[in-house]
Amino acid sequence: MPARLLGPLVLLGLGLAAAPTFAHVGPNEQLRDLDARIATEPMNAGLYLHRGELLRARGDLLPALRDFEGARTLDPTSAEPDFHAGRAMLEAGLPAEAIRPLDRALAMRPGHLDARTSRGRARARLGRHAEAAADFTIAIRSYPPGTSPQPDLSSAGAPHPNAAPCS
Repeated sequence: MPARLLGPLVLLGLGLAAAPTFAHVGPNEQLRDLDARIATEPMNAGLYLHRGELLRARGDLLPALRDFEGARTLDPTSAEPDFHAGRAMLEAGLPAEAIRPLDRALAMRPGHLDARTSRGRARARLGRHAEAAADFTIAIRSYPPGTSPQPDLSSAGAPHPNAAPCS
């Protein structure tokens, strides 16, 4: 290595070594930050949606649902609050309650793959296998060319009576 490059490389290396490392910000800190931001931007639906997702991820269903409802009130044209509420209810073991918000999300955005798949899972858990299969079929056909969905066979329940046997 030429001597004229060695000096700048050493300085660059020292500068990188001295640069501060930022630790991952945990969910509690994120929630505190979102609380503060919502206090200053109470009409920002995205902030409620984000906070609701953090609450859902840690299992706080009722506060998450309140935030999704707040986001829905602030932005009634978005399918996202209903999708997130439906998914939260499904994950909480409430598939019957998940159907209504997922229906609303799909009425606003029929091509919402996650909402379609979540509704299929809810229907499967309720034993509504033909309706679940219809949702899954639409979702699979909607994936962009060259990609494929990852199957979640845990929600499939009993096989459809007309399904071909697996070999």
